[in-house]
Amino acid sequence: MQIGDLVTAWAISDHKRYIGVVTAIVLDHPYKKNIKIHRYKVFFPNAPHDWWNEGTWNKKALELL
Repeated sequence: MQIGDLVTAWAISDHKRYIGVVTAIVLDHPYKKNIKIHRYKVFFPNAPHDWWNEGTWNKKALELL
């Protein structure tokens, strides 16, 4: 995934998929140089909860469009 890619995430509460855009990519463990696991900051314009646009997402929770 890259910045600007469209992704979807599934909401457990209402069983719907929501479309968002990747806005940033960060390392999961920035203090460990040998672990290269990335997390993604995603903006969802119609997020079901406010906290969806806070924090980061792992690759398993997102599906690339």
